[in-house]
Amino acid sequence: MESVELIVKFLMLGGFITLMMWLDRRFDWRIDDWACGMGRDNRDDSETTALRERIASLEAVVADRDWQLDQEFDALQRRSTGSA
Repeated sequence: MESVELIVKFLMLGGFITLMMWLDRRFDWRIDDWACGMGRDNRDDSETTALRERIASLEAVVADRDWQLDQEFDALQRRSTGSA
C-alpha cells in the first residue's frame, strides 16, 4: 500500500511540474528563466541597448579615416614639438 501512495505522490508532483511548465510557456511568466538564474529586468535591457548604441557610435568614429589621420598628425606634431 505504501508503494501505491509513493507512486501517486510522484505522479502528482510530475503533473504539477508539467502544469507549471505549460503555464509558464502559455503566459510567458519566465519561471524557468528565474529558476535557472537567468532572469532580467527591463532596466538591464535598456542599459544594454544604450551601451550597444554607444559602442556602435564609437566604432564609427574610430573607424573613420579622417579621425585616424587627425590622430596621426597630432602624434607627429607632438613628436616634432617635443624634440625641438
